[in-house]
Amino acid sequence: WFTTSSILRYYRFLYIYKIHFIVLNKMKTSVKKINCTQNKYKKIALVAHDNMKDCMLEFVNKHLDTLSKFKIITTNSTGKVIKKILSKENIKVECLSSVKSGPIGGDMQIAQQIISNKIGLLIFFKNPLLIQAHESDIASLCRISDLYNIFYTTNSRVADKLILDLEKELKSKKKNTEILLTMDKKFKNDSFLLQNYEYNREQELNN
Repeated sequence: WFTTSSILRYYRFLYIYKIHFIVLNKMKTSVKKINCTQNKYKKIALVAHDNMKDCMLEFVNKHLDTLSKFKIITTNSTGKVIKKILSKENIKVECLSSVKSGPIGGDMQIAQQIISNKIGLLIFFKNPLLIQAHESDIASLCRISDLYNIFYTTNSRVADKLILDLEKELKSKKKNTEILLTMDKKFKNDSFLLQNYEYNREQELNN
Protein backbone atom coordinates (compact mmCIF):
# COMPACT_ATOMS: atom_id res chain seq x y z
CA TRP A 1 0.00 0.00 0.00
CA PHE A 2 1.05 3.58 -0.64
CA THR A 3 2.01 5.63 2.36
CA THR A 4 0.73 9.16 2.87
CA SER A 5 4.14 10.62 2.07
CA SER A 6 4.45 8.64 -1.17
CA ILE A 7 0.98 9.80 -2.29
CA LEU A 8 1.94 13.41 -1.55
CA ARG A 9 5.15 13.01 -3.54
CA TYR A 10 3.15 11.55 -6.43
CA TYR A 11 0.69 14.47 -6.51
CA ARG A 12 3.58 16.92 -6.18
CA PHE A 13 5.23 15.32 -9.20
CA LEU A 14 1.99 15.58 -11.22
CA TYR A 15 1.61 19.25 -10.26
CA ILE A 16 5.18 20.11 -11.27
CA TYR A 17 4.81 18.15 -14.53
CA LYS A 18 1.58 20.01 -15.34
CA ILE A 19 3.17 23.41 -14.66
CA HIS A 20 6.19 22.45 -16.79
CA PHE A 21 3.91 21.34 -19.65
CA ILE A 22 1.90 24.60 -19.53
CA VAL A 23 5.06 26.76 -19.58
CA LEU A 24 6.55 24.85 -22.51
CA ASN A 25 3.30 25.08 -24.43
CA LYS A 26 3.12 28.83 -23.90
CA MET A 27 6.72 29.22 -25.04
CA LYS A 28 5.96 27.31 -28.25
CA THR A 29 2.87 29.34 -29.05
CA SER A 30 4.54 32.65 -28.19
CA VAL A 31 7.21 32.25 -30.86
CA LYS A 32 6.10 34.26 -33.86
CA LYS A 33 7.21 32.36 -36.94
CA ILE A 34 7.52 34.55 -40.01
CA ASN A 35 7.80 33.03 -43.48
CA CYS A 36 9.24 35.11 -46.27
CA THR A 37 8.19 34.95 -49.91
CA GLN A 38 10.57 32.33 -51.27
CA ASN A 39 11.33 33.02 -54.92
CA LYS A 40 9.10 35.88 -55.98
CA TYR A 41 11.40 38.76 -55.07
CA LYS A 42 15.11 39.46 -54.93
CA LYS A 43 16.91 39.47 -51.59
CA ILE A 44 17.45 42.44 -49.32
CA ALA A 45 21.04 42.79 -48.09
CA LEU A 46 21.64 44.32 -44.65
CA VAL A 47 25.20 45.32 -43.71
CA ALA A 48 26.36 47.45 -40.76
CA HIS A 49 29.79 48.35 -39.45
CA ASP A 50 30.48 47.63 -35.79
CA ASN A 51 29.70 51.17 -34.61
CA MET A 52 26.48 51.12 -36.65
CA LYS A 53 24.99 47.85 -35.36
CA ASP A 54 22.58 49.66 -33.01
CA CYS A 55 21.33 51.73 -35.93
CA MET A 56 20.71 48.52 -37.89
CA LEU A 57 18.86 46.92 -34.97
CA GLU A 58 16.59 49.94 -34.67
CA PHE A 59 15.96 49.80 -38.42
CA VAL A 60 15.13 46.06 -38.37
CA ASN A 61 12.80 46.44 -35.37
CA LYS A 62 10.99 49.32 -37.05
CA HIS A 63 10.43 47.51 -40.36
CA LEU A 64 10.30 43.86 -39.28
CA ASP A 65 6.88 43.12 -40.77
CA THR A 66 7.95 44.31 -44.22
CA LEU A 67 11.46 42.85 -44.11
CA SER A 68 10.07 39.44 -43.13
CA LYS A 69 8.34 39.15 -46.50
CA PHE A 70 11.71 39.04 -48.27
CA LYS A 71 14.79 36.88 -48.13
CA ILE A 72 17.40 38.70 -46.06
CA ILE A 73 21.14 38.28 -46.50
CA THR A 74 23.70 39.83 -44.15
CA THR A 75 27.40 39.78 -43.44
CA ASN A 76 28.31 37.45 -40.58
CA SER A 77 28.48 39.77 -37.57
CA THR A 78 25.47 41.82 -38.69
CA GLY A 79 23.47 38.60 -39.04
CA LYS A 80 24.42 37.42 -35.55
CA VAL A 81 23.28 40.70 -34.00
CA ILE A 82 19.97 40.63 -35.88
CA LYS A 83 19.31 36.99 -34.94
CA LYS A 84 20.06 37.78 -31.30
CA ILE A 85 17.51 40.58 -31.10
CA LEU A 86 14.91 38.50 -32.96
CA SER A 87 15.32 35.63 -30.50
CA LYS A 88 14.79 38.04 -27.60
CA GLU A 89 11.51 39.08 -29.20
CA ASN A 90 10.55 35.40 -29.74
CA ILE A 91 10.48 35.95 -33.49
CA LYS A 92 11.80 33.33 -35.87
CA VAL A 93 12.67 34.53 -39.36
CA GLU A 94 13.41 31.53 -41.56
CA CYS A 95 14.85 33.33 -44.56
CA LEU A 96 17.83 35.05 -42.94
CA SER A 97 21.20 33.93 -44.31
CA SER A 98 24.73 35.24 -43.83
CA VAL A 99 27.99 35.42 -45.74
CA LYS A 100 31.47 36.04 -44.27
CA SER A 101 32.28 39.18 -42.28
CA GLY A 102 33.05 42.23 -44.40
CA PRO A 103 36.81 42.42 -43.67
CA ILE A 104 37.35 38.81 -44.80
CA GLY A 105 35.38 38.89 -48.04
CA GLY A 106 31.72 39.27 -47.04
CA ASP A 107 31.28 42.53 -48.94
CA MET A 108 32.60 40.85 -52.06
CA GLN A 109 30.18 37.94 -51.59
CA ILE A 110 27.30 40.43 -51.37
CA ALA A 111 28.60 42.13 -54.54
CA GLN A 112 28.72 38.78 -56.34
CA GLN A 113 25.05 38.16 -55.55
CA ILE A 114 24.20 41.63 -56.89
CA ILE A 115 26.01 40.74 -60.12
CA SER A 116 24.06 37.45 -60.23
CA ASN A 117 20.77 39.40 -60.02
CA LYS A 118 19.87 37.89 -56.63
CA ILE A 119 19.87 41.11 -54.56
CA GLY A 120 17.59 44.05 -55.33
CA LEU A 121 18.14 46.25 -52.28
CA LEU A 122 21.24 46.96 -50.18
CA ILE A 123 21.03 48.78 -46.86
CA PHE A 124 24.63 49.50 -45.85
CA PHE A 125 25.12 51.47 -42.65
CA LYS A 126 28.76 52.58 -42.89
CA ASN A 127 30.62 54.51 -40.22
CA PRO A 128 31.51 57.81 -41.94
CA LEU A 129 34.00 58.74 -39.19
CA LEU A 130 36.31 55.75 -39.58
CA ILE A 131 38.45 54.32 -42.37
CA GLN A 132 38.02 50.54 -42.51
CA ALA A 133 40.79 48.01 -43.17
CA HIS A 134 38.76 46.68 -46.11
CA GLU A 135 37.94 50.10 -47.56
CA SER A 136 38.66 48.87 -51.09
CA ASP A 137 36.02 46.11 -50.70
CA ILE A 138 33.47 48.65 -49.43
CA ALA A 139 34.16 50.91 -52.41
CA SER A 140 33.81 47.93 -54.77
CA LEU A 141 30.45 46.94 -53.24
CA CYS A 142 29.12 50.47 -53.67
CA ARG A 143 30.48 50.60 -57.24
CA ILE A 144 28.77 47.31 -58.13
CA SER A 145 25.51 48.58 -56.60
CA ASP A 146 25.72 51.65 -58.85
CA LEU A 147 26.77 49.69 -61.90
CA TYR A 148 23.90 47.19 -61.61
CA ASN A 149 21.53 50.00 -60.63
CA ILE A 150 19.97 48.32 -57.59
CA PHE A 151 18.23 50.18 -54.80
CA TYR A 152 20.85 50.94 -52.16
CA THR A 153 21.66 53.48 -49.50
CA THR A 154 24.07 54.13 -46.65
CA ASN A 155 21.67 56.60 -45.03
CA SER A 156 19.13 55.51 -42.40
CA ARG A 157 16.49 58.09 -43.42
CA VAL A 158 16.65 57.01 -47.06
CA ALA A 159 16.52 53.38 -45.91
CA ASP A 160 13.31 54.10 -43.98
CA LYS A 161 11.79 55.66 -47.11
CA LEU A 162 12.75 52.70 -49.31
CA ILE A 163 11.17 50.20 -46.93
CA LEU A 164 8.03 52.33 -46.58
CA ASP A 165 7.76 52.36 -50.39
CA LEU A 166 8.12 48.56 -50.39
CA GLU A 167 5.43 48.26 -47.74
CA LYS A 168 3.12 50.52 -49.72
CA GLU A 169 3.57 48.47 -52.89
CA LEU A 170 3.01 45.17 -51.08
CA LYS A 171 -0.39 46.47 -49.94
CA SER A 172 -1.26 48.02 -53.30
CA LYS A 173 -3.64 46.19 -55.64
CA LYS A 174 -1.80 47.56 -58.67
CA LYS A 175 1.76 46.64 -57.72
CA ASN A 176 4.84 48.40 -59.07
CA THR A 177 6.99 45.38 -59.90
CA GLU A 178 10.16 47.48 -60.18
CA ILE A 179 9.88 48.76 -56.61
CA LEU A 180 8.98 45.27 -55.40
CA LEU A 181 12.39 43.89 -56.45
CA THR A 182 10.80 41.41 -58.82
CA MET A 183 12.79 38.43 -60.08
CA ASP A 184 11.20 38.84 -63.54
CA LYS A 185 14.11 39.22 -65.98
CA LYS A 186 12.19 41.61 -68.20
CA PHE A 187 12.50 44.18 -65.41
CA LYS A 188 16.29 44.24 -65.58
CA ASN A 189 17.50 47.62 -64.35
CA ASP A 190 21.18 47.66 -65.26
CA SER A 191 22.69 51.14 -65.46
CA PHE A 192 23.20 52.89 -68.79
CA LEU A 193 26.96 52.58 -68.32
CA LEU A 194 26.75 48.79 -67.96
CA GLN A 195 24.41 48.39 -70.93
CA ASN A 196 26.64 50.62 -73.04
CA TYR A 197 29.78 48.74 -71.98
CA GLU A 198 28.27 45.34 -72.79
CA TYR A 199 27.02 46.61 -76.17
CA ASN A 200 30.42 48.07 -77.12
CA ARG A 201 32.25 44.91 -76.08
CA GLU A 202 29.88 42.80 -78.16
CA GLN A 203 30.48 45.05 -81.16
CA GLU A 204 34.25 44.81 -80.70
CA LEU A 205 34.13 41.03 -80.55
CA ASN A 206 31.90 40.77 -83.63
CA ASN A 207 34.17 43.04 -85.75
